[in-house]
Amino acid sequence: MATPLKQIRCQNEDEELQSLLERSPELLAGEQIDPENPRRWILIKREMGVPDPTTGAARWSIDFLFMDQDAVLTFVECKRHDDTRSRREIIGQVLDYVANAPRFWTAEELQPAAAATARKAGQSLEDLVKQLRLGGNHTSAELFAEAVEKLQKHQVRIVLFLETAPPELKTLVEFLNLEFSQVEVLLIEAKLYEMEGIRVVAPSLWGYTEQVRVLKQASAVARSTARKRWDEATFFAELAARLDNEAGQVAVGTLYRDLPKSGFGISWGTGQNATLNVSLPHVTERVIFTVTSEGDLIINFGSLGRSEAEFELRTTLLSEMQKEFGWRAPPNFPNCYPRHQNAEWAPQVEKLVSILARQATKGTLLQA
Repeated sequence: MATPLKQIRCQNEDEELQSLLERSPELLAGEQIDPENPRRWILIKREMGVPDPTTGAARWSIDFLFMDQDAVLTFVECKRHDDTRSRREIIGQVLDYVANAPRFWTAEELQPAAAATARKAGQSLEDLVKQLRLGGNHTSAELFAEAVEKLQKHQVRIVLFLETAPPELKTLVEFLNLEFSQVEVLLIEAKLYEMEGIRVVAPSLWGYTEQVRVLKQASAVARSTARKRWDEATFFAELAARLDNEAGQVAVGTLYRDLPKSGFGISWGTGQNATLNVSLPHVTERVIFTVTSEGDLIINFGSLGRSEAEFELRTTLLSEMQKEFGWRAPPNFPNCYPRHQNAEWAPQVEKLVSILARQATKGTLLQA
């Protein structure tokens, strides 16, 4: 006769809910959220701070901040059964996070946070991006830029990750999903069971009735956030539309025209926002920097450093830029992805091309 599983109560929220979720993001029930295209996750940070709108100092802290393969930020708050706040208060708490985060969070903050979390787990952020299986060549820079743009439009997801939830909270979650067109509000009951000393967590999704699912799908189609495949013509058309500065547009064209002469590779992003990615194939397969459709330059220092050649490239590139442009090393160097506005670098584009050409030559010698 089979031994039935015995449901047990969570005694330690950190060990039995939060640490478990950190190790196993699949407990967020991605296949239940979207059966046709199950959600896959990158953990950006545990205990992500949300600043106070009046002082700018950290006031709140969301238990987890994840991102899915469509660059939708997912706010996750955990509560165990005995925590009486797992009713109305938790809703107000997370709505505070969602309302205030767009005023403060930038890609320059979120991307290094995710890179640090990845390193703690013994991985790189770019490897995690690949595991999202987006198709095509993607960089974390374009994915986080897309995530922040969606955050500004409140295209986000809230997940209440609870041991058990009272019926009135489930009803409230369903009501909010019907009323919100952009924000998804979901509840996951993560019940704990034990048999012969082995513990099992069974996640169940609440908040998506069939009516809600139809409404959300219609909203998604209406705002059309499908990934695009950019090329030379569409990228430069988008650049002209977004960058009202002819000299800045010419500078981007100079990079595109001149860098391949020194051995650099050019590839096009496939995200919602147009990007031009620059690599140095004989040194590393990773993208060194990204040019956005606003003409900004994002340098991917945080992605480099896995080999001697990458380490040398990262170090000398920073040194040259400090000497030639007076750019300071970011406080979190090398785990950073600094973004330089078009107006900063475009007037000195010829000097930038010269710096990069020297790096290509050094890379060739190091490889030899």
